[in-house]
Amino acid sequence: MYLIACVDDRMGMMFNHRRVSRDKVVIRDIMDMCGDQGVYITSGSAVLFKDFNSESVHVWNEDRNDLLEGHYFFAEDPDVIREESVEKIILYQWNRNYPADKYFPIDLDGWILEETDEFAGYSHEKITRACFVRDKVNNKV
Repeated sequence: MYLIACVDDRMGMMFNHRRVSRDKVVIRDIMDMCGDQGVYITSGSAVLFKDFNSESVHVWNEDRNDLLEGHYFFAEDPDVIREESVEKIILYQWNRNYPADKYFPIDLDGWILEETDEFAGYSHEKITRACFVRDKVNNKV
């Protein structure tokens, strides 16, 4: 899967069962990146994607991890992330520190930064999109 997540500077993802942040420009960027393939999401993320074509937004059934192979998956809750299934990581970094009690669960030391891009979001002056690929030599997963 191509994992997509939003994190703060300390890799925080959630606080008190709520997403750390949301930004409609980021959601548009995700949909543009996913193109015709669309994106898989959990039911809790549906509110973020409500303005997009339902044929492009697929609610993931947790019993079907095989559906995610070779597909984009947007995860807000780190508890649903299984590193062994991840082929690529796309992180949207808020460049701020927020309170968090759940953090991105993958150690990026076993990954190679492929590219970054910065843009202005709706609620944040600067958002960094960073794409990582598995380091096939040094990654033990």
